[in-house]
Amino acid sequence: MSVIENLGYTFLALVIIVAISVIIVTLIEKKLIKKIIKGKNKRDIFYQEQFKAIDKTDIEKEIKEINSIARNFFAEAFQINKKDYTDLKDFFKKTKNKKAEDFSEIMIKILYAPEKNKKDIEKALILLNEIISSTHILSKSEQEELKKKPE
Repeated sequence: MSVIENLGYTFLALVIIVAISVIIVTLIEKKLIKKIIKGKNKRDIFYQEQFKAIDKTDIEKEIKEINSIARNFFAEAFQINKKDYTDLKDFFKKTKNKKAEDFSEIMIKILYAPEKNKKDIEKALILLNEIISSTHILSKSEQEELKKKPE
């Protein structure tokens, strides 16, 4: 065998090794990107799962769960820790978030009404679901990037 033939086989082997390496690195990169995206949406998914798990058999328990989920979600998604829904309603009115403002109004009605109206609770559930589904909770890195940007 001549030197040129051996060089051809060596070159072919190197090309095959490089091609396999590129394929492996591409697959690993895709998996990492999926993990990053899933990690960013983890908090959003957490609240959606909590919402789905609300116990709708007991009205008082249902109201407490809606209230708890909403307050925690608003605190995390909008970085606000208002104590009552009147303050939340005013905040959302200023930020022009109509769904959250309407939700706050309904929660005021539900929490302070002597009788609990099932229609109001259903409206609150629908609005909370829409708010949670349409609002992305920023990760800490996204919050830091947002703070760095000039206004």
